[in-house]
Amino acid sequence: MNPGTNQIEALLSDESFLKYCGGDEQEKLYWESQLQQNPALSKQAEQARKLYELVKAELVDVPAETERFRTYIQEYISANGRHYENQPPVIHMPVRRKVWMWTAVAILGFMLGAGGYLLYLDKPATGTARPAQQKGQLNNDVAPGGNKAVLTLADGSQIVLDSADNGTLSQQGNVKVIKLNSGQLSYQQTAKPVTAVLYNTVSTPRGGQYKIMLADGTVVWLNAASSIRYPAAFAGNERRVAITGEAYFEVVRNAAMPFKVDVQGMEIAVLGTHFNVNSYDDEPSIRTTLIEGAVSIKQQAAVAFMKPGEQVQVTKAGEMKTIPHANVEAAIAWKNGLFQFNHTSLDEVLRQLVRWYDVEVEFQGKSPTQRFGGEIPMDSDLSEVLKILNYSRVKFSIEHKKIIIRS
Repeated sequence: MNPGTNQIEALLSDESFLKYCGGDEQEKLYWESQLQQNPALSKQAEQARKLYELVKAELVDVPAETERFRTYIQEYISANGRHYENQPPVIHMPVRRKVWMWTAVAILGFMLGAGGYLLYLDKPATGTARPAQQKGQLNNDVAPGGNKAVLTLADGSQIVLDSADNGTLSQQGNVKVIKLNSGQLSYQQTAKPVTAVLYNTVSTPRGGQYKIMLADGTVVWLNAASSIRYPAAFAGNERRVAITGEAYFEVVRNAAMPFKVDVQGMEIAVLGTHFNVNSYDDEPSIRTTLIEGAVSIKQQAAVAFMKPGEQVQVTKAGEMKTIPHANVEAAIAWKNGLFQFNHTSLDEVLRQLVRWYDVEVEFQGKSPTQRFGGEIPMDSDLSEVLKILNYSRVKFSIEHKKIIIRS
């Protein structure tokens, strides 16, 4: 037995860990803290949790090596009752890479209603060709989004960035606006003092993202259907910008000029830090996730001071909530070119697909309640994403840039 299997057995024989798997809030706080401090343990804990879910769902095909673990879990469930009985199932999706190299012996459970199965994905030999398209593939395919944005200058004139030539695009006061060879927009300030504050705006459509370097060196990634308004050069005692939609910031530290972000009446203040803000109108709350550094969130009279790994959620009613151990990877997955789902509702999955593929959605029948887990590269065609989602009992098709959902 390898050390990893020993560790999984130790976890599944620990009542505290089983309570954590079952949703006990107190144990959740404890174990999330422990796993964050011990990355080596985190991998075994994730496999142990998946085995717990499989046994809880009364699955039969548990691998022989882990068959004895069933006893620990079944005894605990029998003694304490089934947890989350009324919760919708979670469909864990396989990860499809463009190079079609599967992770060696990755365990992914597909929770399909009351049943399901355990799938082992073995890494093929080097050079394995991409599988042929399956019969009955989705028609009317939609390509993924890409680098698309419009720059609006201080005088109101606009430049379509994805079709603009590389090089200097404009002169805004004492700042050159340059499109680099990488496609990134960059503001380069001369040594002259700022004589007038000129505001520019970069807006992305659905199906677009863009990367901007502001005059102070701060780098901003804009997600689809988003915008940022900012001065071409910063002046005074603060650096203030405003966003809609979603943006990831890597702010250059300057204690003399704090960096502030206005988001729908909320203010985020930082000195130098990395954080993500999701403020789409169709999301239930504005979510600010801190990766490193420190920020403060001000919403009317309420103020929250964040630490790395935390997420602050502000609802449309103005209520503020801090999540102490947020899923940081999921929050910034889009910046790294991934859809990442973690017990994610179908509605939230579809909102992301609508923004990235610039499509509409139509339900035929009741709205499904399944939740999804896994990650998919964002450079996949829409049909690839939907074929993976089709592992659930929900069926998807594409008709004239519209996703049709049949439950």
